[in-house]
Amino acid sequence: MGTRYDRTILGSNDDGRRVDRILRRLLQDVPLSRIYRAMRSGEITVNGRRVRGDTRVSEGDAIELAESLHGRRTVDRTGVPDGRTGGDGSSLSRRIVHEDNDLLVVNKRRGELTHGAGSLETAVHAYLAGRPTDGVSFRPGPVHRLDRNTSGLLVFSLSLRGAQAAAAAFRDGTIGKRYVALFEGTLTAGTWDDLLGRDRAQRVTRRVEGTASDTGLRAVSKVEPIAASATHTLGLVRITTGRTHQIRAQAGIHGHPLAGDRKYGSTEAGPYLLHAASLTVAQPHEGIGFSYLYADIPDSFRTRVEEHFGTHALQRLDAILRGRHNPEASQ
Repeated sequence: MGTRYDRTILGSNDDGRRVDRILRRLLQDVPLSRIYRAMRSGEITVNGRRVRGDTRVSEGDAIELAESLHGRRTVDRTGVPDGRTGGDGSSLSRRIVHEDNDLLVVNKRRGELTHGAGSLETAVHAYLAGRPTDGVSFRPGPVHRLDRNTSGLLVFSLSLRGAQAAAAAFRDGTIGKRYVALFEGTLTAGTWDDLLGRDRAQRVTRRVEGTASDTGLRAVSKVEPIAASATHTLGLVRITTGRTHQIRAQAGIHGHPLAGDRKYGSTEAGPYLLHAASLTVAQPHEGIGFSYLYADIPDSFRTRVEEHFGTHALQRLDAILRGRHNPEASQ
C-alpha cells in the first residue's frame, strides 16, 4: 500500500511565505528537525514535488503531508490556536473603533498588556474565535504596540495584506500617530529631536550623544499645548518615529516629564496620563480601510484635565479629536 497524504490548499494569507514557516503552524507538535527530514524524504511535498524549507509558496498551492508524521496537529482556519483563546472576547466589541477584512483597531485600556497572558491580543483572539481565514499560516496580531500604562488606539492585523500594509505605513509615516498627554510645567509648542538609546539593564530610554548608530536612534516628536496652568500643560504630541518610551523619555529630557511619571523625572505621584488618541492616513493606502480614527480619552484622564484646566479644555480637546478642529487637516 502506498503512502497516504493529507492535502491542504493554501490561501491568500499564505502567499509568498516560506514553506517551513507554514509547516511550523500546520505541525505544531512536530520538531523542526523532523519537519526538515520529512521534506528531504518526500513525506512533505508541495504540488507533488519535494521542496526546500526556504521555498516560497503561492495562493492555491497544495501542501501534502504523509500520515507517517505522527502527533501532528492541524491548525484550523480561524487563525487562533486550538483551545487556547482565553480572554474576554464578548466585552471587546464595545472598544472596537474600526474593523474590516484586513485590520481591527481597538481602544486599549490603561494597564492592559499588548501581548501575553490576559493581554489585549488574547482578547482579540477570543473575539475572532471561530472565524475562517483565507490561509493556514497567518495569525492575527498587533501591528505595533503601546506600553502597558498607555491607553488608546492599537491596530491588529486580520490578514497578511493588512499586516504588511499597516507595518509599511507606520514605518514610512503614512499613518500619523497623535497622543494626548499631561505634562509638568508650562510647555511651549515645538519639535523634540533627540538621539535615544535603550538602557536594557535599567529598562529606561536615555538621550545619547553622537550620530545615529547601534547605540542610538533618532526620535522626533512635535508638541502642541492645548491648555496650560501655572503647574501643568495638556498637550498633543505627534510622533514621526516610534522608539520605546519615546514620549516619556523626551518629555523628561526637555524638562516637562509626564505628570506622575517618576521613572522619567516627575516629582508627582502617579499614574502618568498618556493616550494614543488618533491615527491619520496621509493618503489612500491599499489594505488600510480608514483615513482618520480617534478614541476619547478615558474617564480618569478627563477628570484630571477638568481639575487642572476646567471644562473648556475638555471641550476643545474633544473638538480636536473629533475632527471639528483638527490641526492635522491643513497639514
